[in-house]
Order: sequence, then C-alpha cells, then structure tokens
Amino acid sequence: MAGQGGGTSSKPSDLKPRVFSAIVLAAGAIGSAIIGGWIFALVWGALAVLVYLEWFAMASRDAKVAPRGIHWLSIVGAVLLGCVALTLGGALIAGWSLARLAPGLAGLLVAYTILVWRAGLAHRRWHIGGMIYAGGLLVSVLILRLSDTHGLTAILFLFAIVWGADVGAYFTGRALGGPKLAPRISPNKTWSGFLGGIATGVLAGMLVLGVARLNLPGGIVLVAAAIALVSVAGDLFESHMKRHFGVKDSGHLIPGHGGFMDRLDAFLFASILALIIGVWHGGIHQAGAGLLTGW
Repeated sequence: MAGQGGGTSSKPSDLKPRVFSAIVLAAGAIGSAIIGGWIFALVWGALAVLVYLEWFAMASRDAKVAPRGIHWLSIVGAVLLGCVALTLGGALIAGWSLARLAPGLAGLLVAYTILVWRAGLAHRRWHIGGMIYAGGLLVSVLILRLSDTHGLTAILFLFAIVWGADVGAYFTGRALGGPKLAPRISPNKTWSGFLGGIATGVLAGMLVLGVARLNLPGGIVLVAAAIALVSVAGDLFESHMKRHFGVKDSGHLIPGHGGFMDRLDAFLFASILALIIGVWHGGIHQAGAGLLTGW
C-alpha cells in the first residue's frame, strides 16, 4: 500500500513471507495480463469476489442480525460478480458492443441494493458500497485490458505506477520520516513517503512506456502523477474503513500482507481513474489507447 513509510518496521519473521507473497502476487498479476483473454477475466473475476467477501465480512463485523458463518447475501453478491466477469469478459473478448450491457449491469446493482435492504443487515450502505467497490475494480480492469490493442501496456503502466508508489513510499518514509500524512487514519504514513511514492510511481510508469516505445504526449507524466496520487487516496480510504470497523487487516489469506483488499485498495482507485481518462479520450472500446495516446 502506498505511503506507509515512516512507521514501525516489520518484524524480521514477517519479512520472508511478505516478500515471497509479493513476488507470487506480482507474477500472477503480470502473467494473467500478458495472457489476457479468458484467463485474465477469470483471474480478476476471482479477485473481485475475494475483495467483495472481505468487505462484506468487515461491514458485518458488528451486525446484530447477521448470523455467524456465511451469510446468504454474500453468496448472492459473489455470484453476481462472477456473472459480471463472464458476461463482460466474454463481450470484450468477442468484440461486441458494450452499450447493451450497461442496463444489465445497472440492473444487477439495483437488484443487489434491494436484497441488502430486505436482508435486515446493519451498515446497509456499506454493503452496497462493497458491491460498487469490487464491481468497479472488475469492470475497470477488464475494459482497460481487453478493449483494445494497447490494453496490455495500459495495465502494465498501472501496475508499475501503483507498485512503484508503494515501494517508493515505504523506503522514502523509513529513510526520511517527518510529519505524518494522515495520523488519524493511518499513523505510519508520512509526507516524505507520500512525495517519494508519487515520484517513484511516475518514474516506474515512464519506464514501462519507454520499453513499450509508444509515441506518447508529454502530458502523460501528469496522468501518471494523477494515478499515483489517487492510488494513495485508495490506500487511505481502506485504512479509514478498517479503523471504522476496528480491524487491522481486511483478511488473512496472504501471508505477511493480510487480505486482498489490503493489496488492491490502491490499484482499484488507480484503475477507475485510468478507465475514466481512457474512455473520455478514446471511447469505451479504445480505453487503453485513450489513456496512453489519445489526448
């Protein structure tokens, strides 16, 4: 997560599993992006479901009417996200127009909202937000990667910015310390880590584009900086949510890292901004080109 430098150091016993998990996750993310197609759609569909289930568990943490164990609504939500992955992924792979899918996707969200209200759960708005959160991740990455020939470069560009900002923030914050960025939300984050993370994120993104040898506009540096900035906001948002519900990690599935929300919070916000920029400049079927070269 971006901007976490300047706080207490990790325990030595946590370092090896943390590094190993990071390598495995990065290899899986890059590998699925390179392969593309159904592999990419299924991998990110599964990740969206895991993020949703972790969100659901946090939002249900102190709900009095929710029974222990698996709640039926979480199963429904996971199935809905699976349907989105299959339908949207299939449409993009086949090259179909997405205009006809928009009412269906909106209808799924409305149906889920009705179910949340009828289920009697506490924190109903948080539960609806969880579907928007996980769905936003799924829709943005699928459209960016599968919509045009620049999709792979666009996704690798995002990976580089978010991961570069994360690593840069950690080491810059530890080396320089200084004033806290948002002490009430995330006490370990510093302004030095924040600025160092933005700089390294932009540099990493530019390196990816340099390797791709695309004819890019000069303003792409500002786009990279905006994406890095938003990735920090995503990290802070999840920190706020965890503090609100009194949890340290979103889950425990990744050794040394917590849950999948902990790993994808920054990337989610970055991918949504990238999709907005890409669609604005290139249209929904040329979102990758719109992000990188279309303005």
